[in-house]
Amino acid sequence: MPTLQEIVAAKQKLIESKNASNTKTTKILPGKSVWRILPGWRVDSAGVRDPEFWHDYSQHWIKTTPGQKKPDAVHLCMDKTHGEVCQICMALDQIKMQTTDPDELELLKQCRSQQRYLLNALHVNGPNPEKVELLEVPFKVVDGIWKIIGSYGDITDPQSDSQGGTGLDLIIERTGMGFDTRYDVMPCPPNKSRAYSPSVLDGLHDLDNVTAQFDSMQETLAIQALGKIVGIMPPDDNTRAIGSAAPTTSIAAALTEASSSDDASFEDVLSSDDFTDESVSDEEVNDEDTNFDELFKEMRQ
Repeated sequence: MPTLQEIVAAKQKLIESKNASNTKTTKILPGKSVWRILPGWRVDSAGVRDPEFWHDYSQHWIKTTPGQKKPDAVHLCMDKTHGEVCQICMALDQIKMQTTDPDELELLKQCRSQQRYLLNALHVNGPNPEKVELLEVPFKVVDGIWKIIGSYGDITDPQSDSQGGTGLDLIIERTGMGFDTRYDVMPCPPNKSRAYSPSVLDGLHDLDNVTAQFDSMQETLAIQALGKIVGIMPPDDNTRAIGSAAPTTSIAAALTEASSSDDASFEDVLSSDDFTDESVSDEEVNDEDTNFDELFKEMRQ
């Protein structure tokens, strides 16, 4: 039997995880901005910091009508975030086989999750350059960061070149909109990158807690909303309750078995910020023609 201390510690960890999962992410805005990517948040008992500074992340935003602002449900994609089986992905694959209607198929397509990554970062030319931001970026950005690390080493080092370190600020430029969105990631020259206080690391977001968002009720609501798109109602006895074990028959499979049912009833969920799909081009990062002196002068005016 666990001790009282262990029970309290587990409860505190659960509350901390829930609070972290509600933290709002920051996204790269159009134009040029300067960022400093911070090191990994995991530190072992010996004080050694894990070099991995990113966490895979993705969500399903379920909307059942064209042009809908408020989603019917939002839930983590367990596959793209944790590499686990995602019931919502399974439901999408099965439900799309129940319709040939182009509008319904388009809605289902938009409910698919997009691969994202979470990082701890400083917005160097932002209003609060010492505040640790929970930065959410698409693959294009994190891939650009990885390529720069391949050339420059550990750019997350708190110390920059002038202090004998390898830390670098990065310029990220976002242009275009929707499927034409493009991101270019460029390293600032070492002599233009500044050091930051080691105390900044005390504010790192625990990305493990941030991504610990599994909610069985929201998962059920998401799958029910998918069924609503094509007129499928799930059986009542297969609906998963909060905290209960997964049913033997998956919710996704049960939805397709119930495809002859009509008049499903769907529960509203709390409002959430609008989601913008940010697809990017495949053009390579190019910093050959960048005039850094002019760029930094422009940004700091």
